[in-house]
Amino acid sequence: KSRQILSFSEYGKKIMEKDRLENRTSKMMPHLYRFPFTTIIFGDHVALISPLSENFIVIIESEAYAKSQRAFFEALWSLLPTVKGSL
Repeated sequence: KSRQILSFSEYGKKIMEKDRLENRTSKMMPHLYRFPFTTIIFGDHVALISPLSENFIVIIESEAYAKSQRAFFEALWSLLPTVKGSL
């Protein structure tokens, strides 16, 4: 089970349609805000995945940084509305 915050786009809407099938809950940012990078937080690691045009991944192993990114995610998650049909 996972959660994700997506940039508003038609592609993001299609990803959200698969939430139940992929055991995931998604929320979407307002259209004014874009996240070109994908950030994945797992354990004491944070992976930063660039857009395809730049094509690189950085993995940071840091308990403090992972906690900071997790807190940022939780704060943002709590402010975004739940999307109808989401888990």
